[in-house]
Amino acid sequence: VFTHANWHLNDCRRAYDYACSQIEQHAGSWPQLMGLLAWQALLRGDFDRLEQLKTRLPPQVQAEFLIVFAVLQKRMAAATGVVQTYAE
Repeated sequence: VFTHANWHLNDCRRAYDYACSQIEQHAGSWPQLMGLLAWQALLRGDFDRLEQLKTRLPPQVQAEFLIVFAVLQKRMAAATGVVQTYAE
């Protein structure tokens, strides 16, 4: 649901709300879901939820979100540095 919704902007509000309600019980057992929820939180502007997910993201997803977190913290030089590192 989330993969499709992230790229086609489908309404998945009910699934998002349900998944968010289950984070406490299942965060460790759903690493792929944590990444998809982080993208949904970003797309929705749900920055409080994104901050909650920050420590629960699997390592590969944390790397993807380094730029996002730097921008949200208004650390543009750090965000630019991450982009340049990926470009090389």
